Amino acid sequence: MKALTTAKLLIYLLLHLSVLGALEITINYGKENSQNFSVLNLQHTEAFLCQELSNAKGVVTRIVCVINKTPNASFAPANTIFFKFWSRVVDGKFYFYIEPNFSAKLFNTFIDLRSDTPIPKERPKKSKSWQIVGFKDTLPFLSRSTSHGLNFPIHIAYENEGFIGELGVDRMPLGFDDEEDFTPYLGIQNLIKNKLYIDAIKAIDETLASYPNGIFAKDLLYLRIKALQELDSQNNADSIIDISLKWIKRYPADMNVPEILYYIGQAYVNIRFQMESKYYYDRIINEYPNSRFAPLSKMQLAATFYGTQDFANAQQLFAQAYQEAKDLDSASTIAITWSEFYLRLNKKKEAKALVDTLFQANPTFFIQNPLRTINFAKLLSESDLWENAAKISEYLYTQFNDDEALEAEALNIASLNYQKNGDFEKAHEINTIFLERFSHRPRAGEFRARDDKLLFEIGVNDSDEEKIKRYDYLIATYPQTAIESKAKDLKSQILYDQGRYEDVLKIDPTSPIAQKSYTQIIKLALVQKNCKKIAQNFPHYDSQYFDETEKIDIFHCLYSLSLNKEAAQVIEGMAQNQKDPKKSLICFILRH
Repeated sequence: MKALTTAKLLIYLLLHLSVLGALEITINYGKENSQNFSVLNLQHTEAFLCQELSNAKGVVTRIVCVINKTPNASFAPANTIFFKFWSRVVDGKFYFYIEPNFSAKLFNTFIDLRSDTPIPKERPKKSKSWQIVGFKDTLPFLSRSTSHGLNFPIHIAYENEGFIGELGVDRMPLGFDDEEDFTPYLGIQNLIKNKLYIDAIKAIDETLASYPNGIFAKDLLYLRIKALQELDSQNNADSIIDISLKWIKRYPADMNVPEILYYIGQAYVNIRFQMESKYYYDRIINEYPNSRFAPLSKMQLAATFYGTQDFANAQQLFAQAYQEAKDLDSASTIAITWSEFYLRLNKKKEAKALVDTLFQANPTFFIQNPLRTINFAKLLSESDLWENAAKISEYLYTQFNDDEALEAEALNIASLNYQKNGDFEKAHEINTIFLERFSHRPRAGEFRARDDKLLFEIGVNDSDEEKIKRYDYLIATYPQTAIESKAKDLKSQILYDQGRYEDVLKIDPTSPIAQKSYTQIIKLALVQKNCKKIAQNFPHYDSQYFDETEKIDIFHCLYSLSLNKEAAQVIEGMAQNQKDPKKSLICFILRH
């Protein structure tokens, strides 16, 4: 953080947008002599053209930049305090439009002052770097008067030292005075960034106690409200309301007022003061219509004020909020809240359409608030949207590695919902990951048992030997259970189909498929003329599975082994059933 003088402060805030992969758009905000301004920086790997478009009075109404490439992804229109910008593709060229909300000035920043390059007065039409300054009344730091000096290149010899990272719009390095609360403020920013909200609140209170009139007092109070909101908006509702109202009264013109009003509205919702919350949401919509919190306020009114009791108004506000969203994350928040609204009404088709679009357009949104994502996945599962619940939970696990318990829960939801959706292969894959990573957790046994049951469903295209290996594992692991019985039946069927009848008998000689195996063993012995084999298996002989020729052959085998009683049993009744007199006589003779 750099300060030009005590009265001149340049504050850099975060806004990064990515277009074309190679075009970087960065917005900075600052203040000079109590006047806010904004600097929009455009950088590309290749030089491109930017031009000012002015009205008859010479006022810049629009700036147009053209890149001779087609974007790899779409660019959503956005709106800030000082700029509106949008894009379109025409004849394979990317057109980027910047429209100032107040006043603007375009600068060609084509030279890196850290390089050993002469600086000419002339500016090329194309540049890899452009800068647009947005302001209200006065262009910050620069005079609008025309220079009448000589035109010759200026040369700044390159030095390793003597340069400050941040530069002013006139390409001059910024001098600064290090305020006493500057270092604590930077540390608190990092705590907020890393979501260490309790530590951040403690550090803010200590800093404000030490430097109550510090230059960053306003920003520290703002960060304290934000930390309370992110930490636990429900339990901190009273504190959020109290601090926020004082902050707005003290800094009514600050650019963060819409955000603070939004937090107040949410706090009143959390303590069930619906009319008070509506007042603040309406105030944002009416007083700050171009703020990113205006569509979010419409979403909140739809979800918390009108709700399912007034479907028409709620639906209209949700649609408006979704259409008017200022950025991708806002649109994502609205989409997920709208889908929850649909699920409460059992409108699963509409909810699924929103979730599918969100997951495709902005999947990283689901890792911003992991706990909310877990709860949302559970809601999807309860609404029978198993595939969505499984994919979102699996994605959360792959992208989030800060909380082992949460990771385990994400895997649990993914496993259960893949299984409910009939995707047993994916369920088995998730179970395997859990058992490899979290075998020490109490739920490991539950996962192992669940996965073992899946072994009956997976591996449809596996080889017979792979399937038999799984069934052997289940037989050994679950003795005297339904799982063992099912595994034996499935293994026996594979062996039977392979013609391994003797192996089938080893599993369970009393099973129905074992009886079929005995029959096949006898038939095979007939072909091989193996009378001893036939005799060994004859106790399981069932006449209904043999024709007359086979029966006579069996008779001869048994008769040759002096098993007369068994032989007579084979041809019992054959004489009476024969229509051919000759065959009937033969059967009679054989029997006697």
